[in-house]
Amino acid sequence: MENGMILPPNKWELHDPFLMCAEDWFKHPGGFDLHPHRGFETVTIVFDGLLQHQDSKGNSSIIGPR
Repeated sequence: MENGMILPPNKWELHDPFLMCAEDWFKHPGGFDLHPHRGFETVTIVFDGLLQHQDSKGNSSIIGPR
């Protein structure tokens, strides 16, 4: 996985109300281990291919470009 911080979390005052913005590039197979998402909203944009997402409550979906 390649990634980069677009808006780093240690300078949130400069881009308030956003806490951070990160860019992640995945190659199949890949993904994140379990991690919490409390107190903020996650936005995922897929430019190419498909992404299967599953949350800790068992909800699952496949997203991709239209």
